[in-house]
Amino acid sequence: MVGIDDGPRLGTAACSVPEAARRLGISERAVRKRIDTGSLRAEREGDGGPWTVYLPVERAVPPGGTGDGAATPPETLEARYRARSPASEQAVARTGAEYIAGMQTMFTERGALYEAQLAAKDAALAAKDETIAALRARIAAAEREAATAQRNNQALTELEFRRRMDQAAGRDPVGFWARLRRALAGDN
Repeated sequence: MVGIDDGPRLGTAACSVPEAARRLGISERAVRKRIDTGSLRAEREGDGGPWTVYLPVERAVPPGGTGDGAATPPETLEARYRARSPASEQAVARTGAEYIAGMQTMFTERGALYEAQLAAKDAALAAKDETIAALRARIAAAEREAATAQRNNQALTELEFRRRMDQAAGRDPVGFWARLRRALAGDN
């Protein structure tokens, strides 16, 4: 809904909240806040109905024209509401620069923290790898010792068996040590 009040130079354009937000270049919420504070003229249709916002619109009479009140383009109105002073532009730029510098500092600090945590984790993993390698070496040595002990036990069992057989047959058990040496050497 767009309409223009009659008047020789200045009128108002009646529009909805979304249209007013678009024309002013602000959010609908900001339009409603301006309505609440009274900085925008508006009235509500019915009880709790939608708002009708009245925005000022310049009217120009073309040279030699009839004065029918052709409205100037909305850019003029938007430019009026969007204009900022050089001081506010500097303040926005300074605030933006401070924000960016703060974010860079935060990311640098967090990056250093994460790098330190990764270095500590890498060191812990390296220590665990060394422990695992040492344990594997001990397991291999223990397995070799167990295999040797099993072979020696088997050889002693065989020698004991032969010694008892020799005793049972009435042979002299003096050759036990010689047989033990041969069994351990693997000569059988």
